[in-house]
Amino acid sequence: MSTVTIRNADRLQHVAVSRLTLYVAGRVHALLWPAQKALTDAIRGGADSDGMVGAAQAQAALATFEPKWRQFIGDYTALLSRAREQAGSIAYTPWRLRHNRYFVSPVERLQEAFVPSADDYSQMVEMWMRRRNYALQVAQQRVYGDGLNLSQRIWRLDNGGMSQIRGTIAGAMSQRTSAWDLAERLEAQLNADQDWPKWSETRLYNMDARGRLASKEGLWRNAAEMRAGNPDVTGLLTPPAGISYNALRLARNEIQAANHAVTSDIAQHFPGITGRKVVLSPAHPQSDVCDELAAGGPYEKTANFLPAHVQCMCRWGEVLMPPSDFAAQVGGWVRGENDFLDDYGSWLGVRSFAPLPDALAVASEMTQAMENWLAGDVDTAAQVMRF
Repeated sequence: MSTVTIRNADRLQHVAVSRLTLYVAGRVHALLWPAQKALTDAIRGGADSDGMVGAAQAQAALATFEPKWRQFIGDYTALLSRAREQAGSIAYTPWRLRHNRYFVSPVERLQEAFVPSADDYSQMVEMWMRRRNYALQVAQQRVYGDGLNLSQRIWRLDNGGMSQIRGTIAGAMSQRTSAWDLAERLEAQLNADQDWPKWSETRLYNMDARGRLASKEGLWRNAAEMRAGNPDVTGLLTPPAGISYNALRLARNEIQAANHAVTSDIAQHFPGITGRKVVLSPAHPQSDVCDELAAGGPYEKTANFLPAHVQCMCRWGEVLMPPSDFAAQVGGWVRGENDFLDDYGSWLGVRSFAPLPDALAVASEMTQAMENWLAGDVDTAAQVMRF
């Protein structure tokens, strides 16, 4: 794992969020697969001697599918909620590094040999959780061009998905479609390939962000065959589409929005940040509004317009104040010549500017989020995600 420093904190934060997103992609496919299999098995199993499915058998298949679909929506909603928390928690490490770098020397002049107590650290944990959760709550209420917030978009995924499945079955009944063809249509519509979770975890373990972009290995069910120069075109994974893709797209957007919400809240209040730049994602496929944003700036530290569009994977690059200038400003604040640290002190909500610990013991599963995802430690990360 790369050592996180002030210089590379923004870039590695992006890597950690990308790996979290990749993990969630695998989990979404795994969660949807039982509902898809139950439906298609029931459709094929309900065929008559001519290979057709009658209305009664179709209704029975839907009755089998619906509770599993509800289970998927419930599990998906819980997964998305935990993923958003992780995306927000990933922002702790860059903030800790910057706080500790800028307050190393000034803190000695601010406080006389102050050593934080257990109560002080408990307050710090509460402060971090409060700030993170508030930023996530604000992000959850944000609306896209369609005028919907997160809860409404999940509702649309739920009801829209069921409506699509019912419509496909109704259309097949009217067209006298065979059971086999109907099952294949439903598989394509749900598109939860059982090989996706393994594909995601393999890439997560063995590749960094640049390697994932360059490799086509993840496009094959049998990577060993592909490496051996014997790829079978029938081994290609199904391309992103259907209801599973809608769920993945929503998750990807919300994970990005959650991370940006917390980093933007920190940037607005941390005095060592003077501005923000937009940095294009390595996966940036084509020219769009993000190219214009990246060409502009630096923007005010209050800027919070990322993600700039649906599926935006670009990130913020924070512009930092020279440490000497920071120390001079702190000196003026100590002498009562400016209000340099007033806002930050209020935002912290604690009486100390002492260094932040590597991991807040009471909430280490949150504050070590970035390190977990950078290390590619899927097992540890999955335990935090409670999967």
